[in-house]
Amino acid sequence: MIAIPVAVLLACLPYLTRATNANNRSQIYEFPLKSTNVLAVVPPPLVFNYSSIFLPESVTLVAAKTTPFHVYHPDFYRIIGPSPRLTVVWSNDEYAAAHEAPVYHQPSNALFFAANAGAPLGRSGLNQSNVVWRMDIGQAVSLVGNATLNAEGDYVGGNVTLQAVLNTDHQLENVNGGTNYRGNLVFMTEGRGDSLPSGITVVNPVKPYNATALLPLVILNNFFGRQFNSLNDVAYHRKSGDLFFTDPTYGFTQDFRPSPGFPNQVYRFNEDSGLVSIVADGFSMPNGICFSPDQRTAYVADTGLVMKDRDPTRPATIYAFDVSEGGIFCNRRTFAFGIGDGIAVYNPQGVLLGKIFTGTGAANFIWGGDGKIFIMAETKVYLAEISAKGDPIWND
Repeated sequence: MIAIPVAVLLACLPYLTRATNANNRSQIYEFPLKSTNVLAVVPPPLVFNYSSIFLPESVTLVAAKTTPFHVYHPDFYRIIGPSPRLTVVWSNDEYAAAHEAPVYHQPSNALFFAANAGAPLGRSGLNQSNVVWRMDIGQAVSLVGNATLNAEGDYVGGNVTLQAVLNTDHQLENVNGGTNYRGNLVFMTEGRGDSLPSGITVVNPVKPYNATALLPLVILNNFFGRQFNSLNDVAYHRKSGDLFFTDPTYGFTQDFRPSPGFPNQVYRFNEDSGLVSIVADGFSMPNGICFSPDQRTAYVADTGLVMKDRDPTRPATIYAFDVSEGGIFCNRRTFAFGIGDGIAVYNPQGVLLGKIFTGTGAANFIWGGDGKIFIMAETKVYLAEISAKGDPIWND
């Protein structure tokens, strides 16, 4: 499932470059926030709710997408710069190929990501795994110059070529999370049915992706002999060298995993010692996870709202935790509440600075080198070009 109804751009804040030409704002829209605080008519929840897109009455959805960099706070200009661009570089209305697990491999200038696991539009579920795809970033960037504006308000550059990563020996069953790890890629697999358990798989990022006898390699597939529910997202903690990951029950609610055997929890794993431990619980559906650039704060998204009944009283919330030197999570607090219309950008205090507006949910995103953000929007991949530099986790 998605990392959060709105993907959260947290890692960019320490890597900013200041805008130099504030007059060039062809794709920038300054959201009149204060003027929307009091409305003549506020519709009831059955009419306007979590699934609705909030825009001023004078702004159409197409216009909002044509100017997708929505400014809520002046500091957003320091991030996006004077002339940001958002371009569709891949799309297929009949296939949700771009859902989760985006990983950037700097040496080959490639981006990896997975189709929607457990969804019909992702062509996956109990009877078939989703597919992990590789995309050449250079080819994607080359499409930007050809972009034209379509009737939906998207600037479309064309379709980059996608290459499938083979699912060798069922070791990449329903991938949902990924990160860079010790020069390789790590993917979180939700599993499929009773006999293909959820686990963590290490993959060689260079074709044919299993060039050595050891890769792909499952490095974890149980918690003291018990199957995980359906592993979701993962973050690498640079200070400790541990992998931290979430384990909700989405595989069960989407009918491709057995009844859960654990509460919905967050775990840590040290491959060298083999130790697996629980660091946080008390979630409805723990989902996306990441660390601040200084590694002292962990962010965990709880997407309990994103279930079949869409109960609006469940969380679509990002929680922050302090992380001790030993990797212990403590001092849990609410950081933000998500609305699904693109990428939301917050400062470390949880103030909404702006959005990269796609008009639909952004399941995930990844830096693809300095100034480049690739947005996974199910049936589309967007490339956002901004002034901020990326999080250099790919060097680890």
